Amino acid sequence: AVDAAAEARYAALKERFGDAVVMAERLCSQFHRAPARFTVSIGIAGATLEHAAAVDTIALTERLLDAADRAMYTAKRAGGDRVQVAAG
Repeated sequence: AVDAAAEARYAALKERFGDAVVMAERLCSQFHRAPARFTVSIGIAGATLEHAAAVDTIALTERLLDAADRAMYTAKRAGGDRVQVAAG
């Protein structure tokens, strides 16, 4: 049972990451229709660049990959077959 606060947080994150979440959920549903049984756990992370020229793109990429990886493992620990957006 998901509480109302968790649902509200998910809705806010889904709005923020919109297309990425929708695409990930579509991918999950495609796997559910596959003849073999798969579980799919997807982690999503994103960033807003205010001053792109001042951004260390390598460090940002590493942070985003790490955040997406942690989100994916959170999805796996929650039972899989879900999309998890990284906090923050």
